[in-house]
Amino acid sequence: MRVIAHNVPYTFGGAQSVVDVSSAASGEVLAAGVRKYLLLQNIGSNNIYLTFDGDTASSTTGFKVVAGGSIEFATAVPNGQINGIADTATTKLAILQG
Repeated sequence: MRVIAHNVPYTFGGAQSVVDVSSAASGEVLAAGVRKYLLLQNIGSNNIYLTFDGDTASSTTGFKVVAGGSIEFATAVPNGQINGIADTATTKLAILQG
């Protein structure tokens, strides 16, 4: 028996943005929404900490994204509000979602 699998392409209507993540207080990085894909890349020079459930982000409660690092969600994608805080100075975070 032979099984042939096909990948069905879809049009990716992604939106790209860049946000500032403050070091002063945890704040909203991205509002809650329905997403099928999410890529977050720290394009700044300081570490960023992110939470994906709307809770306050800190160095003890968030996922650490080092300078130049990224987090990609391609299958199980969080749809809650994303909050973030930077280590020592405001840092840029690039976002691609679709």
